[in-house]
Amino acid sequence: MSEELLRIIIGDIASNPNYGLVMKKWREMFAIKQGLVSNELNVKQSVISDYENERCKNPGIKFVRDYSLAIIKIAKLNNYKEYSNVLNRLKLKTVEELIEKIEFKKYYSNHDFLKIFNASQLIMPKEDLKVNNCVFFVDNASKLLTNQPSYKLLNSIEKKDTLFVFLNVKSGNFPVILINFLLGKSNNDSKKILLFQSEKLKLSWIAKRLAKSNNLSIIWSKKSKEEILNSLKKL
Repeated sequence: MSEELLRIIIGDIASNPNYGLVMKKWREMFAIKQGLVSNELNVKQSVISDYENERCKNPGIKFVRDYSLAIIKIAKLNNYKEYSNVLNRLKLKTVEELIEKIEFKKYYSNHDFLKIFNASQLIMPKEDLKVNNCVFFVDNASKLLTNQPSYKLLNSIEKKDTLFVFLNVKSGNFPVILINFLLGKSNNDSKKILLFQSEKLKLSWIAKRLAKSNNLSIIWSKKSKEEILNSLKKL
C-alpha cells in the first residue's frame, strides 16, 4: 500500500504546475512539520520552504520522490493515525459524485447561517462574510484529497463566494487543508465559510492556524445531514 500511496503523491505533485502547493498539501495532510522533512532529507529547512512556496524552479523527479518517501516514512513512524486515515480513503468515487452544488437565491451572511443551522462559531472571520453559493461534500473531504488529482479537484469547484459543508468532521484538519489549497490556487478574494456537521468536534491546531491566516469562518452544527441539506435547498 505504501508503494501505491507513493505513486499517487508523486503523480499529484508532478502533474500540477503549482507543485509547491501540492507538496505542502500532502505534508500537512500527515500533520508533519517542515523541520522533520528537512532532517530526514538532510537539507536546510529553507530548502523545503523554498520548494513549497515555489521560490525555486521545479525540484525535479528525484527530489519529488525523496520528499514523498520522507513524508510517508515520517507519517508511518510518528503520525500513524493520519497515515492510516489516508490509506483507508484511497478507493473512492469521482469528484462529481462526491460534491453537490447549490446556488442560493440571494446572499446569506455568516450570522444568517448560525441561525439557520443552530450552529456555533468556532473561528470568527474579520468581517461578517456573505455568500450566495454552496458546495456540499456528500462524503468526507479527506477522500477527495487522497484520491483525486489536484487539477480535477480545482476544476470542479468554481471560485465564488461559497459556503462549504463537510459531514462527520472530527478535527477539521482535512477540510481546512482542502480550502487552504483552493485559496492558494485561486488568487482571488472570494469569501469562504466552512460549516462542519458532527456530533463531536475538536478543532485541530492545523485547522485553527490555516483558518485564521486565510480569514475563513468555521461554524459547527449538530443537525443531521438530511436536515442541513433540506435547509440549504430552501435558501
